[in-house]
Amino acid sequence: MLEQLLRKKCPESGLKSDPHISSKIHVWKRTYACISDMLAKSEFGWNEAMQMIAVSDEVFDNYAKIDPFAKTLRFKSFPYYPSWSEIFEKDRATREHAEDIYNASNNVSIEAIPVFPEYYVPSPDINARADDHDFMNSFTQSTAHLNAAPSDTERVSSKKRKKSRSTVDEKFDAKFDTFVSVTDNRLGDINKRFGVEQEESNARRQVWSAVEFMSDLTIEQKCVASKKLFNNKNDFDIFLSMSTVAQEAFVKLM
Repeated sequence: MLEQLLRKKCPESGLKSDPHISSKIHVWKRTYACISDMLAKSEFGWNEAMQMIAVSDEVFDNYAKIDPFAKTLRFKSFPYYPSWSEIFEKDRATREHAEDIYNASNNVSIEAIPVFPEYYVPSPDINARADDHDFMNSFTQSTAHLNAAPSDTERVSSKKRKKSRSTVDEKFDAKFDTFVSVTDNRLGDINKRFGVEQEESNARRQVWSAVEFMSDLTIEQKCVASKKLFNNKNDFDIFLSMSTVAQEAFVKLM
């Protein structure tokens, strides 16, 4: 349903819930939930400069015993954590508008359905068939009345109902457009962040590919140099703009 709406409202987005969005959002949600849980505890802190969790090894190791997923987050930078907080926090705009749509659809259902006799299930009891016969006579009379030519009063009432339905439809369409707009903005934001993150990942691979074949360095020196480049954006950009010979000289100076 959501993909159909996206194709209709945002035909150029190219986004699909699976696999483009669902897998990435699942990882982000899991990471965000783990970090949030840690930061809710007094022993954990947040390093704004490095955008990572600040905590002693002992406290972290004890926490990792409870949630093994936390081991993958140690000494990693999470520059998108503030954005995750905004996107994944409960009771935000997406949920609010989704609830408005649900209420609007309920209003449409209630006001648009004609009134019939109470829902009827024939009784399996043979002795109760006389009551069933009376009910069917009553129901037939009711439907015959509905199919009869409307009187002037009924025509006026029908116009009022049509006007009421039209108003409900307009409200529903307005709320639905708002919901789609909010969803489009959210997905566009996620798509943008996903693209930036993918570019950064490709750039890091370029750095390691260049450092890996520097024969004068030990494997430990290569790892240290790569990590320093990853954590220093200016050096990172300079390194990628250099020739192979210059890159090796640059690494030796670090």
